[in-house]
Amino acid sequence: MAPRRKGTTTPAAPMNQAAVQRMVAEGIAAAMENLYYLTYLSKAKNRDMVFYLMPSLEMLSFSGCGLTNGDLGTLSNSSTTLANIKHLDLGYNHFKGQFPGFFQNMTSLEFLDLSYFNFSLSRNSTNFLSTIGSFPKLSLSSCGLHNMHLSPNHLNSTTISIIRHLDLSHNLIEGRFPSVLINMSSLLSLDLSSNLLNSSVPIMPNLLRLDLSSNNFEHIEDAGIWRQCHLKELTVSDNLFKIELSESPKNVSECSQYAFERLHLDGSLKGAFPAESLGRMANLRGLSLSGNELTGPIPESLGRLRLLEVLDLFDSQLTGPIPTFIGELTQLDLSGNQLNGSIPESLGRLEALTELDLSDNQLTGPIPPSLQGLVSLQVFSVSSNSLNGTIPVSIGQFTKLKWLDMSNNSLEGVVCEAHFANLSTLKYLHTYSNSKLTFNVSREWKPPFQLVTAYLSFSKIINGFPQWLCWTLLNVLDAKGNQDGSKRKPA
Repeated sequence: MAPRRKGTTTPAAPMNQAAVQRMVAEGIAAAMENLYYLTYLSKAKNRDMVFYLMPSLEMLSFSGCGLTNGDLGTLSNSSTTLANIKHLDLGYNHFKGQFPGFFQNMTSLEFLDLSYFNFSLSRNSTNFLSTIGSFPKLSLSSCGLHNMHLSPNHLNSTTISIIRHLDLSHNLIEGRFPSVLINMSSLLSLDLSSNLLNSSVPIMPNLLRLDLSSNNFEHIEDAGIWRQCHLKELTVSDNLFKIELSESPKNVSECSQYAFERLHLDGSLKGAFPAESLGRMANLRGLSLSGNELTGPIPESLGRLRLLEVLDLFDSQLTGPIPTFIGELTQLDLSGNQLNGSIPESLGRLEALTELDLSDNQLTGPIPPSLQGLVSLQVFSVSSNSLNGTIPVSIGQFTKLKWLDMSNNSLEGVVCEAHFANLSTLKYLHTYSNSKLTFNVSREWKPPFQLVTAYLSFSKIINGFPQWLCWTLLNVLDAKGNQDGSKRKPA
């Protein structure tokens, strides 16, 4: 969980395709025949279809290679040669029409990804699962599947009894929950996100992970939140629930309150914060409620979740002060709300915290010195608040810090070399729009870090422009409006 406004990194330059083809033509590919102990081969983004005798090859990826049905003939002829393949990724290519059945010859195959294979154009599309074979992990995302494909009349009972992880996301499955999935007793993980489901999810006693995000559920109870006794992770984000999630219903299963470890309800809730319902989930480790339309403050009852590690309340219209948090939080995102008051001293006791984002709120007062206790911190953002006072020198002790954003506040005082003393991993430094902030760092001083971006505009820089801001590794430098008039860019 990094700041939501974080910039993107520059992708690595692609390999020259002509050079690859010349290597193959010159005999490099033939040498692959001797790689008896090779276990993983990725040909992603490379159209060259080269199959050689590699007895130990276990993972093969052709994801996003632009392959067509004609290329499957080569793979079909090699299915007996590649007898030890356990992981085969053919996703995001240009397959369509008749579904190939050669996977049945790959007896060691455990994972098969056929995402973006348009089965709706195939003459035998309704029988596709009976021809695939028996694999524990199967991904059929974005395949144009609809309810008829999941009819019990078109499925192989042996196949469905073996599948443990099934991805049916981004398809056209609508209405009632597919009954055939209930009989898949070995199923541990099921992804039905981005479909058109709207009816009650039945009890699936062995299921551990369920993703129902971006469907048409109107009532959160229909997602089975109070009836699943073994479910560890439930994602029901981006549904439009019409009823508030307040008190749990009277017919709630007691065990469900102790089962959940990860709960994602982003962009789905309106009304009061579901304090009592969530506060009873004693084993919850991850809670994400971002992008909701909640009213009122963050409840103190969240402090009862002593195992909570990740709390994401980004952009949920919450008001009031930041409560006292206990537990073992490693990531805390309260950004984009309307929280007020000061930053509580108690946050400094969260020694395991790696990411703290309090940006875009209405917080006032100074940055508390107690935050020096955050010895594991990697991301710290308090930008776009009304914070004042000086920046604690103890920030210089955040030895793991990569992202520091204190921009757009009313901070003042002098920033000196001691503030950066041990920030050896710092990459992003944003302090712009703090007009009373003064940088007093020697021009010749060599910091322990190498920045990627530096936004220092509308503050004071004395002793001349620092030489370390001219390093070639710096991608972005914004120092406009500083009072010494320096607008020098990196050399």
